[in-house]
Amino acid sequence: MNLYVEDVERTYQKALKHGAKSMTEITTLWFGEKVCRILDPFSNVWWIHQLYN
Repeated sequence: MNLYVEDVERTYQKALKHGAKSMTEITTLWFGEKVCRILDPFSNVWWIHQLYN
């Protein structure tokens, strides 16, 4: 699932605190968007994005 948020760092850390596992640390893509991937406790993979402003 893709999820767009205002603050990817805060969302990523909150997810890890609540039992998610990191699949990809936060990375800034060539066009400025920040993205990471997590695996939640129910085995769902989430792509968390923060749009470049």
